[in-house]
Amino acid sequence: MTEKKGIGSWILSLDRRIIGTIALIVMIWPLVTPIGVPIVINKYTKATYDLVESYPDGSVAVVEISFDTGYLGSIAPGATAFLTHLMEKGFKIVAYSLHIEGPMTFWICWNRVLKELRDQYEYGVDYVYLGFMTGGEAAQMKFAEDIKGTYTFDYKGTPLDELPLLDNINNYEDFDLVFFASRGGEHLGHTMRIYAETFGVTLIGARQMAEVPVNFIDAGLLQGYVRGLRGGAEYELLLREPGRAVAAMDATSLFFSWLMIAVIIGNVGFFLRKTEAGA
Repeated sequence: MTEKKGIGSWILSLDRRIIGTIALIVMIWPLVTPIGVPIVINKYTKATYDLVESYPDGSVAVVEISFDTGYLGSIAPGATAFLTHLMEKGFKIVAYSLHIEGPMTFWICWNRVLKELRDQYEYGVDYVYLGFMTGGEAAQMKFAEDIKGTYTFDYKGTPLDELPLLDNINNYEDFDLVFFASRGGEHLGHTMRIYAETFGVTLIGARQMAEVPVNFIDAGLLQGYVRGLRGGAEYELLLREPGRAVAAMDATSLFFSWLMIAVIIGNVGFFLRKTEAGA
């Protein structure tokens, strides 16, 4: 006669592939259709959003994209959300890079902005991308002092004198704010020394680092900060345009929620089986 199994034994005999399949589903589902699982908006992300909102249409933003493709998952979401916000507010955008892969990552971020917004921006009139600039801190200082003395052509090979946007934009005095997206290292230091400390330009950063550089913000060197993938998701929610970052956070939240549920179910099964065995 076959012994009848209790619910505890039944739970513990579940095929592990069922657990894994459910985990796969809860990860893929939000990546295809972002849900917007509620997350707390960090005060620094909100401060960044509010700062951009305070500028009038036609303000000038210098955008520096200086990270490689290995950081697309952590930095690109925040950079893309920030570009989206600039374009929604009607900023004129002058972009460049201090990293050799910057041209690639800039256009990836740019092309992730909603097409309806991109279609409203005319190259050379509303935005320009100048390309990769070698030389690190010295080159960045030269750029802040004299764009046309640093670049002769843009990324496409067009002479700067043929780009209407740059007719009245040539140095830091013409910048309303500077946004930089970088992977870390000494880059943050020289960017703050040049734009914030030397020239007093409003500076906003996006990086992959989990911590917020509170000391730099308190000192007034940074006026805004978007922190990694989580910061990108927060920014997308503030824009009411959930995208890749929100989808990734949804997938993470649902996966770990299911993981906790599976652990609880497994423990319940374990104790029930002990009870059944002692009956």
